[in-house]
Amino acid sequence: MSPGRVLTVLACGLLLALAFAQPARQADLRPESPSVDGGDAAVDRLGDDAAAWLRRMLAAERAFGFAVAPEERSVWPAEPAAASAAFAWPAGVTLDAVRANFDLRWLGRERTSAGPVVVIDLLPRHEGPAWRFWIDAATGARVAYRATLADGRVVAEGRGDPSALVAADAVLPLPAPRAPDEPRAELWRAAFAGLDGFEPVAVARVRLGSGVPALRVTLWDGLSGAVLIVYPAARTPARGDLIVSRTSGRLTLALVGPVPEAAAIDYLDELAARRWARAELVALLRQWVPADGEGGGP
Repeated sequence: MSPGRVLTVLACGLLLALAFAQPARQADLRPESPSVDGGDAAVDRLGDDAAAWLRRMLAAERAFGFAVAPEERSVWPAEPAAASAAFAWPAGVTLDAVRANFDLRWLGRERTSAGPVVVIDLLPRHEGPAWRFWIDAATGARVAYRATLADGRVVAEGRGDPSALVAADAVLPLPAPRAPDEPRAELWRAAFAGLDGFEPVAVARVRLGSGVPALRVTLWDGLSGAVLIVYPAARTPARGDLIVSRTSGRLTLALVGPVPEAAAIDYLDELAARRWARAELVALLRQWVPADGEGGGP
């Protein structure tokens, strides 16, 4: 299988990790009354409390949308046929999940033609990207964002016009990414742990190219997602921006996502030293995933 085909499959895995839903709007996280208040009034009420603004933004994420699609781009691997390679807000994001791995910082306010916005930073306490959000003060909606790695690379960014925000229809709540509640879950969570700040939250079977079986592990830091793909070593290792792979015994391990190369290499080296990394893929699939399309989380 060519590296290009592997890249496409790995990219699909990353998109699945990040896009558990459309830019997620959950009915249970909507504000009690998703109203548009005066931007200056909201600034006066919430002040410079970054956590309060993040909470407001998360609620507004499920209550407001853009009448005109915002301009967005991402250098994360994306399926070429996808309509958009933009950052997709994970359905399970909560204030507690974000604060577990990020420090929140208030940066200030800016005035736009559509009204005031406030700016907050989410600074990671691990190797994932830092996020900056520009929040419409009147609605609390995210009108711009930028994700930046420690080396300065911008891996995702987007901007929309606050004047294009409209109230969104309520939809059924969507589940947060999480591991299945079964005995084997503890086994594979321990097996794939080790990427600083990221927790293994789902495991599933996938197929590469012409039906080659593989194991896909989704890792999550409360905001960003990464994907580990384990497949037979005889296949061509994937290479590309934000993709790191190495071979261990009969397996190739590939990490896809917004993780610095040095951290990704250290993580894969640590995995390669573990006993399971020299086992047969078929045995691993049987151990951690009941059958194709069954179990293993979202």
